[in-house]
Amino acid sequence: KREDGSALTAATMPAAITAMVRDAAEAALARGDKLPNLGEDFEIARRGPPGAAPAGVNRIKNGWLALEGGHVKSIDYAAYLTFVAGNQTLKGVPSFDATASTGNQGVSGENTLFGSAKLEYSNFSAYPWDNNDKPGDGSGKDDTGLAFAAYTAGPGAELAKQIKLTSPIPYLTAKGSTVAPNWYVRHGTLDRDTSFAIQATLKSAIQNNPAVKDSNVKLAWGQGHAGNYDVQEAYAWLAGVLQKAGAPR
Repeated sequence: KREDGSALTAATMPAAITAMVRDAAEAALARGDKLPNLGEDFEIARRGPPGAAPAGVNRIKNGWLALEGGHVKSIDYAAYLTFVAGNQTLKGVPSFDATASTGNQGVSGENTLFGSAKLEYSNFSAYPWDNNDKPGDGSGKDDTGLAFAAYTAGPGAELAKQIKLTSPIPYLTAKGSTVAPNWYVRHGTLDRDTSFAIQATLKSAIQNNPAVKDSNVKLAWGQGHAGNYDVQEAYAWLAGVLQKAGAPR
């Protein structure tokens, strides 16, 4: 369920994401950030190579955020998604699971999380698995003779378990599972590396688990795919959690 009591579904997902974006914008306005109104330009630092300084600034016209009286008046959800996707070149297909699939060379870090100890890597999603074209790597339909769904439901049960372990959702939503009581999550409003639907789903799962005592799940205004942009806020939250917990037993 969402915070207003309605169910989180495909139909209500846009409203849930829009609410998170609105909260992020309102928080930015409250701390004195200057946000462009409709027709004005966002100035967004381009991402450079890891460890390097940003490679310039993108000026993108605001066609989705309307302000009035120092607050958010409205958000055009479809235009917002177009804005986020257009701000930075997207990853190639199939993104994180590209190894040995449809001509892609090299091994990605994500692929090495999966497979047996005898394998360097394993594809972990249906399309790359079914289209793996590197004979002898132990991964894919070409080596196992089974499509992804059949493999993970049968001899690939260990791979299916590994995939499950990468997501907190199955554990947050399972009855009787043990979950952490305190959650702090941030995702940038400009971060297009992971769908905003994932963040809305995660927020709902956290807030609806009765074992969770303190949840702080928000979108961070104007941030892309990065980290260390809210260190003081995060540590202040952590200090509060530790204070409530008291001295270790």
